Amino acid sequence: MSLPFDSSDPELRLVLRHVRLQALTPTSVLVNLATAVVCSLAINPSLRDISNSYPTPLNGSFSLLSTYALMVFVLLIGYCILLMMTKKRETRETAVHGVGIRLVILQWVMAANIVAFTLQWFLVSLVLVSISLAFLIWIQITLYMYPSHQSRPFDIVFIHAPLKLLLILTFLQTFPQTLFVILGWYRDKNREQDYDAFSWHAVAFIVSFNTAGLVEVALRRDFVWTVAGTLIEIAQLIHKPKASNVRVANLIFVILYPVILIAVILWERFKKSNEGQIRLSDDEVERHEVARARAHANRVSGE
Repeated sequence: MSLPFDSSDPELRLVLRHVRLQALTPTSVLVNLATAVVCSLAINPSLRDISNSYPTPLNGSFSLLSTYALMVFVLLIGYCILLMMTKKRETRETAVHGVGIRLVILQWVMAANIVAFTLQWFLVSLVLVSISLAFLIWIQITLYMYPSHQSRPFDIVFIHAPLKLLLILTFLQTFPQTLFVILGWYRDKNREQDYDAFSWHAVAFIVSFNTAGLVEVALRRDFVWTVAGTLIEIAQLIHKPKASNVRVANLIFVILYPVILIAVILWERFKKSNEGQIRLSDDEVERHEVARARAHANRVSGE
């Protein structure tokens, strides 16, 4: 029995996949949000208690990181609304091909990771957070093929921004902190005098991971990474107690992120200004040569 429509039609397939995302994405985002709220506020020990029970040198201010996560959830809810409301083909293509069903899977995996960490199943948590990081990197790679544009500001705010914010949070905070717990690189919570334990391990992670972030900022003038990276480094910086070498590493990148972004922007403006001056000089030379040619022609005709 033949279908009453052509299932091979690219436009129809885009619409059907978009409708599937409209149904599945809000559910997955709300499940992840509900899991985070319940594990943070409604059970004992809470997510915060577990984090404080394993004080690694990379632990950050729970309040600031929670505010960061809440901002991400607000933007993801905006993404769900955008999925429902948009009529632009470019936005649909970005949502379907640039993000797709991977965000749905990612939200379920992240919810499972919150549960695993709260239950102190740290090896399971590390596997789940690694899967989350792989999905986020995969999504970012495909989103590079569907770049944001000033004519579609909602795409920038509700598609590109929250997914990059999630990537940075996972890359700079969740993954390394969970790895430190698995490796036993944390101090006894009852011995604050041992706050400098494994501090150089933390410095190595901070420097290597944030250097990768600075490369992204420098190559792409990435404002989102600048803000997010700075916030996460501030969250780690203000968490106490903290070894001085770890604080210095955090502080260096709190300074470097905005400095690198501003330097790249100024450098590009300087280059454009120089190119404009070169073009202007070329035009002046050409006009001078034309004037000389005309003067020579006039002298010849006068003779």
